[in-house]
Amino acid sequence: DDFNPFTVPTLPQLMRELDEYEKSSNDDNGDDEDGANDGGSSSSNRKSKIEFDWQKTSLRGPFEHFQKQFLAPMWNELRRERRADAEERAAMTGDF
Repeated sequence: DDFNPFTVPTLPQLMRELDEYEKSSNDDNGDDEDGANDGGSSSSNRKSKIEFDWQKTSLRGPFEHFQKQFLAPMWNELRRERRADAEERAAMTGDF
C-alpha cells in the first residue's frame, strides 16, 4: 500500500462522521409511529460492538488492521515472555 497524505481523513471529516453516526444511532433508537420503541435489536447489536469513537469513523478499518497485524501479535509475544519468566522464577524457587 502506498501512503497518500491527501487521502487521509481530516479532523473536520472525522467530526462529521461521528455526528452522522450519532444522528443515525438516535434515529434507529427512536419511537415508531404508535409511540412504542421498536426494540432496536440491530442498532443495539451494532452499539454493543462499538467501544471507542474511532470505531464510528472511517478509521475503523485501518485501526482494526493495525490491531490484528501488529498489536495482537506483540501482546501475545509479551504474554508468552512473561509466562516463561514466571515459570522460570517458580522453578528456581520451587514455587509452582
